[in-house]
Amino acid sequence: MKKLNNFIDKAPLWQIFIVGWFFSSVFIASNIYVFNLIEPSSTKLIISGINCIKIGIIMGILIGFMFMIMLSMGRESQIFWDYSKEVESLIDKAETKESLQSIFDNEFQDLREKCWGGPQIQELNRLYTIIKTKNKYINK
Repeated sequence: MKKLNNFIDKAPLWQIFIVGWFFSSVFIASNIYVFNLIEPSSTKLIISGINCIKIGIIMGILIGFMFMIMLSMGRESQIFWDYSKEVESLIDKAETKESLQSIFDNEFQDLREKCWGGPQIQELNRLYTIIKTKNKYINK
């Protein structure tokens, strides 16, 4: 299981696509073939084994792309959340108004560019509020 998680987290996206395509193609083709063997009279269309494989390959391409896109978006979201923890720790350690302004100008803007919406916008608003509140109460 650890190897699978490591593969999903670190493998290039083209490898993720190939693995997703292969497994979904085999699964779909075998399901169509088995369903055709079990109940051929209900469809009035008997699909040969080669056509089952062709349908599985075509559907596997679509599912492989969806799987690849889903993992890509998950990786980018994780990058945002990891970086937001770093920015929050920098804000907590800041002692002067200049350091807070530097954090806002550099790290916070980088974090804002990585934002996709939803809960990430709420996290940006929370960090911005912390920066502004801390800026009011710092003497220097």
